[in-house]
Amino acid sequence: MRLDAPLARLGELRIEDVRRVLGDEIWKVNHVDVCVLAPPGGVPAAQRVSLGRKRSGRGDHLAVLCPSCGRPKEILYADGHGGLSCSICSRRRTREQREVRTTAWKLGGREEDRLLRLLQRDGLPSAGLDRARALAEEIVRGDRDRFDALRPRIEAALKFREVRAR
Repeated sequence: MRLDAPLARLGELRIEDVRRVLGDEIWKVNHVDVCVLAPPGGVPAAQRVSLGRKRSGRGDHLAVLCPSCGRPKEILYADGHGGLSCSICSRRRTREQREVRTTAWKLGGREEDRLLRLLQRDGLPSAGLDRARALAEEIVRGDRDRFDALRPRIEAALKFREVRAR
């Protein structure tokens, strides 16, 4: 049986996408053959992925098994070499994990990340849009405050450069 489904994101295989394609049949299969399109410039992954159970707070849930480590996961990522692996095996980190100790993160990167995550949600209600608008205004206000704080130093540096150029 061949079923095709559009995936929500390039380079990812999500159990929810498998569930959407197979419906109730998902409980009757042990594995699925998948083709995951890679992001631009990457190598697509085509392979057989096993399904398994993942322990959760309210019992067991169906999950895809990582071909590298065998752990049940909600998402597998195209590894760039034609295979799939989980976030641990592919050493995939979130933006927060990569940038949390940087100055850029402390000076608005956190809010920017929150805004982008909020806007990426499907079917964002009007309350979510209001929250996104307020967050965008907060980011702009913070940038203006930082610029206003730097303005005297910028003007002094420009004057110094002018004097030195004469």
